[in-house]
Amino acid sequence: TGDSKKYTCKYCSRLLFTDADIIDHTSDSKKFKRKGGPSSFCATIYVNQLGWMGDLPENEGKFNCPNEKCGKKLGHYVWSGAQCSCGKWVVPALGFPHARVDEKKATSVTPAVKIVFPQMVTPGSTVSKPSATMETEKLTSETSATSETSTITSTEAVTKTE
Repeated sequence: TGDSKKYTCKYCSRLLFTDADIIDHTSDSKKFKRKGGPSSFCATIYVNQLGWMGDLPENEGKFNCPNEKCGKKLGHYVWSGAQCSCGKWVVPALGFPHARVDEKKATSVTPAVKIVFPQMVTPGSTVSKPSATMETEKLTSETSATSETSTITSTEAVTKTE
């Protein structure tokens, strides 16, 4: 999709999740009263459980960056749920504050590898420029008591070995 986004660790830029992993809690949720009144902005992004999170056996805990060199605290989880700053209740609450993640536009990935197929050489065919400039090879014939050495082109070598 053209508007897809990815979310990375603010400290090391390790990919954490994409917009497809986000739980949309702004619709179909009952709004609860909140001290100080609800905000129109959600300060936390809630996501579905992801593979890099591993098992989350406790009722609540913290998320650290999965990059071992970073390891910064990025979010928290509460299986019984939590109230968002917008006043909605989210169950389960696996959340990342906006302040700890960077939102980036997802780009399509184009392979950096260009596949080049080798040219087929058949007996009697002509060889294109790159192959025609190859040096000649020497083949040794061991059919007689004395070794005969003959110089042939790479095209002839293919023909003789077939």
